[in-house]
Amino acid sequence: MTEQRDKYQREATEKAKELDEAERRRRLAEADIKALQEELAEQAESYDALRQRIRRAPASDNGTVAPVLRDTLERLP
Repeated sequence: MTEQRDKYQREATEKAKELDEAERRRRLAEADIKALQEELAEQAESYDALRQRIRRAPASDNGTVAPVLRDTLERLP
């Protein structure tokens, strides 16, 4: 009877360790996600500033651009 109890207790202890490790990995992943979201937000602000600068540029600043380059630039986020 005590052997069975000890076995269950060892298994429960091992599962508890596995759960703790999974929780630790989840917290790390959430921190990584938050950092990436903050970085993306900063990039978006930078892109917004560039877009506004481009829109405010006078027509005289426009020139001929290779179609592939123009298409690429217009598709930037």
